[in-house]
Amino acid sequence: MACKVERWNFVYVDKSYRDDFELTKLCMEQVGNLNTIYEYMSARLRGNKELAMLDLQEDFPNTEYYSSKLRNDDEIAATLFRLHGADSWAWHHMSKRLKKKYKIEEM
Repeated sequence: MACKVERWNFVYVDKSYRDDFELTKLCMEQVGNLNTIYEYMSARLRGNKELAMLDLQEDFPNTEYYSSKLRNDDEIAATLFRLHGADSWAWHHMSKRLKKKYKIEEM
């Protein structure tokens, strides 16, 4: 219930709940909150494409916490490019292959 009111409450839940897809999705659907919970999710959920796609809707997506598979995913990259353009900050943790594909130059 607390997570439904404010997604940041997710960081205070017992670690056993950090692998709960439905709870995590409920929190991630609260787009526009500056506090991210992505780093607090279980490793399994940090590799979930649906949750990453929700994170990409934020002003500052947390790609550094995505699994290595997602950081090399073409669909994730296409959405990142569509929503955030070629800003190097957004691409810093994405794979070299995708940076090359989208002509991202790091500073």
